Amino acid sequence: MALSDADGSFTQVNDDVLFAGVTGDLSSMTVLVEGVSGSAPIAAYATVIDNVSGDAILIPGQPTP
Repeated sequence: MALSDADGSFTQVNDDVLFAGVTGDLSSMTVLVEGVSGSAPIAAYATVIDNVSGDAILIPGQPTP
């Protein structure tokens, strides 16, 4: 699946699609994303619900060292 191309189109892949069929405790899973061709940027984020306010909080993905 192409996530982005030279025309600048963009596709978001949600975790229910990305991990379809994976079972067990996924709470400590680490995901590594590598670009295999081209120069399109790759971005990652997660949302967590704040226990006090109930608001969604954006957590940006961290680059690998």
